[in-house]
Amino acid sequence: MRRRRRKTDGDDTFADDEVVKVKESMMTAAIEDEEAIMEKKPALSKLKMLPQVMDVLQKQSLQAAILDNGMLEAVARWLEPIKADKSLPAMNIQNALFTVLQKMYIDTSALRECDLGKVVLFYTKCTRVQEHIKRAADQLVDTWSRPIINRSSNYRSLVIPTASSDSAVPGQISLAKILAEGKQAQEKTRRIRIPERQFGVYTVAPRSQVLPDGRAGDGDEARERRRREQERLRRLQRKLQLAKQQNARV
Repeated sequence: MRRRRRKTDGDDTFADDEVVKVKESMMTAAIEDEEAIMEKKPALSKLKMLPQVMDVLQKQSLQAAILDNGMLEAVARWLEPIKADKSLPAMNIQNALFTVLQKMYIDTSALRECDLGKVVLFYTKCTRVQEHIKRAADQLVDTWSRPIINRSSNYRSLVIPTASSDSAVPGQISLAKILAEGKQAQEKTRRIRIPERQFGVYTVAPRSQVLPDGRAGDGDEARERRRREQERLRRLQRKLQLAKQQNARV
């Protein structure tokens, strides 16, 4: 087996030099495109350099050097609107950069040192942005804002609130409430009104009825309770149907 080459100080210096060189070239290309637009000429400098930029951004071995040397500042400069005519960069540049940004881990400190967060936030609000680019910008803003509001960006550690067995889910209509409404309607008038279905807003997940080892546990009691409730509901529906038929004969 081939031995893995150890990372030395020389390797770090080479990575920093490569990133700094590409960053400076990106800044120069952005200036050249702005000057070309002011002179009514095609802005092609960034498009010509795009493959080289993507090659650097996609290298996992250069991720630390990209953050340490401020290459995200150049990425923000490429994505921001052209100052001359307020136009957005070419669609090829938008697609490529937003795709690679979604695959990179960018900490909060690196975002504070550049304007990339402000530029991406602009893409979530601009009406001239394509829908798929706006969705990518929304996802980036959500991911980057999680550490700021003390929420983990790792969805595996996401805690979902669950409802206990004796607590009612907000917005859920129970069978007892349906029966009570039917009884009140029957007392007020001879005509029986079938309660309309109401949709609630659910903010917590239901509690699982399956135990970790696969045994039924509380699931048997829950199924038996649901069976009795369904039977009561069917009897109520039959009574309502008979009442409707009697009223129709009258």
